[in-house]
Amino acid sequence: MAVLVIAQPRPAFDRWLAAEARDATQQPPEEFARGSCGDCHTVRGTSAHGDVGPDLTHVASRGTLAALTIANTPANLARWIREPQHVKPGVKMPDLHLSDADWRALTAYLGSLR
Repeated sequence: MAVLVIAQPRPAFDRWLAAEARDATQQPPEEFARGSCGDCHTVRGTSAHGDVGPDLTHVASRGTLAALTIANTPANLARWIREPQHVKPGVKMPDLHLSDADWRALTAYLGSLR
């Protein structure tokens, strides 16, 4: 697993740390619960309290996805949700076989979590 280290002035770090401590302001859409995303992932401030996958509370503010495998762009986020095994073979995240509407709703929701 890759790790990215960012060095920055203390005030910038303090602002980042305060933002990371905040809960999500949006509740997940029905697709998040129905797709069992919340069974594996936490989104603080919501009913999603999974502890298998990464905390997604501020996923849209990250620079990368899939342990630095891809840049965190709207297109890559959509692809990661839709076909995780193609993005990072062997990842524990399953293919959820989402409908187009569910996939778009999840992508929009996760893309809003800053």
